[in-house]
Amino acid sequence: MKRSRRGLWLLCFLALLLTSVAQAMEDAPGLLAQAERSYRAGEYKSAAQSWQRYLSEQEDGDARVEYNLGNCAFRLGEYAVAIWRYERAARVLRSSEELSFNLGLARQRLGIGPDESQGLLGQLRDEFAQWRSGDWLWLGLTCEVLGLLLMTVALLRRKPGLLIFGLLLALVGSAALYSARGLDEAQRGGTQSHAIVFGDRTPIFAEPRDALEPKARLGAGVSVRVLEATPAWLRVEGRGVRGWVARDRLGLY
Repeated sequence: MKRSRRGLWLLCFLALLLTSVAQAMEDAPGLLAQAERSYRAGEYKSAAQSWQRYLSEQEDGDARVEYNLGNCAFRLGEYAVAIWRYERAARVLRSSEELSFNLGLARQRLGIGPDESQGLLGQLRDEFAQWRSGDWLWLGLTCEVLGLLLMTVALLRRKPGLLIFGLLLALVGSAALYSARGLDEAQRGGTQSHAIVFGDRTPIFAEPRDALEPKARLGAGVSVRVLEATPAWLRVEGRGVRGWVARDRLGLY
């Protein structure tokens, strides 16, 4: 009697499990189709909700859906959120010209450009801070190959100056490859090394306490590099300043 009851409960459990899995498989295409219909009808909030529901059910994320959510945010005038979504999508869709165009357009709407107050070196530092592992990889491979070629030519023609230049170029390539490896390992481990500021004039503090006077304020849509993280705060660097920003004011990517 007990065995039959256990068998009955097991069959019920398996049936419920299979039904849930089948329902989930049916819901995913339905959510995508619903989101597409809402977007085409100009109902961007409804489309974003459907895409967000779909995204919440995907363990590995979906770059195309992130891109679509960026388009929704852009249409709704939420340009900082759009930039965040586009940056998240760009981790996979690196070569998408359409994505790059929309990202640049969102930045333009917020008036985001180089911080001229930092000078050339500061602007270059901020620019390199936004590079992804793929960017560093290509730079590293290019410098390595060119450096080795120059050193080979220098040895054959006995030109010490060219040899030194080739060696320096190869060293730059090695440093770039090391950076690419570090960023790639961080991404595989789920570490997000950059963030987008959501609100305009977001305060950045010397310590993770909002009772202090802000040392600076960051504009909406600005990208910053994450240096340290706590459950409620992130220590970031951007626009020539370092400090702590409340985690809920930033979007990680």
